Amino acid sequence: MDIDKKIKDKLSEKESIPEGILEKVNDAFGEIRNGEEINRNKKSKSKINKKIVASFIGACLILSFSIGPKVLASIEEFLKDRGIQKAKSNGYVQEMLDNEVKDNGISIKVNEIIPDKNKIGISFTLNFDDADKLNDVSGLRFGFNIKDNNDRVILGKDEEGMYSPYFTGLEWNIDLVNAESGEIKCDLIITDTKSIIEDIKSMSLEIVDIALYKNNADSIEKINGNWNYELDLYDGVTNVESIDYVLEEENENIKFDSMVSSATNTIVKMDINIEALKVDENIVNKMILTDENESNIYKFTNGNMENIDGGVRIAFMYDLTTFDNLDKVKIIIKDINGEDIKINLRKEI
Repeated sequence: MDIDKKIKDKLSEKESIPEGILEKVNDAFGEIRNGEEINRNKKSKSKINKKIVASFIGACLILSFSIGPKVLASIEEFLKDRGIQKAKSNGYVQEMLDNEVKDNGISIKVNEIIPDKNKIGISFTLNFDDADKLNDVSGLRFGFNIKDNNDRVILGKDEEGMYSPYFTGLEWNIDLVNAESGEIKCDLIITDTKSIIEDIKSMSLEIVDIALYKNNADSIEKINGNWNYELDLYDGVTNVESIDYVLEEENENIKFDSMVSSATNTIVKMDINIEALKVDENIVNKMILTDENESNIYKFTNGNMENIDGGVRIAFMYDLTTFDNLDKVKIIIKDINGEDIKINLRKEI
């Protein structure tokens, strides 16, 4: 479901909330914004719609509290992708023209693409001939297949739902402001920490159905059709040089692989001896990326973690971008005793 719309609907309900609960909810959203979630894919066909965050926010919805503007602002911040926004505000965007496809009374246009080697943002506008179909609609999902220029299925749909053979992640945002006039806007963000999509130059997008959710997840209308697109990802997009960071000092318990900032994100890869550093297996909750002065914390957005001999191997994505152009950064890991382990990095010359 479209969590942003559901949350806002629930938060508008008139009920009181104890101050203690309010503080806990605010703290929880603060933790999420600072990078609490990790996409732990276990199977070759990972179910994209099963995110850890869904269970947390679902619990908040069950409470049905009127939480107030402070938490609402936190939710809105959480649902936006700073990396995509940063790239777009710096002109790193490909405008799409004359690609509207219509079938079964619905026109779909790809508005723009923000392509990166490990994150791709795509925005759409849908127009329904029959605006009444959108009465009481609270969410929308495409069923689709995406293949790259090497004919690999990056994201696909089968009888069980959406899946990703390569552990790519998927995030949706939708805008229902103009639904009464038959218009819906939505953004699709594909993320990858396994270096699967980094060489993609173009992709085919086949939308096979549109699911409309009405008021609750149990009320769904599915509209079948064929909306097909061939998308060149870097046609007219200005080339942006990535930034590589290197360690300023070695740590015998950390085998540093790489830290690279690109147009929309930064990926940190390293092996960590969790026992020697006294860090438990829940390291994603204990590790932050910040600037040299520790004044800005960059949000964790996606990641992979696997066990290796003597520790864990991580590939974590954050919303720091090359447009932030930082000469020095810092990774801070909090150990089980609450002490900070600080790792200093500098831009490679």
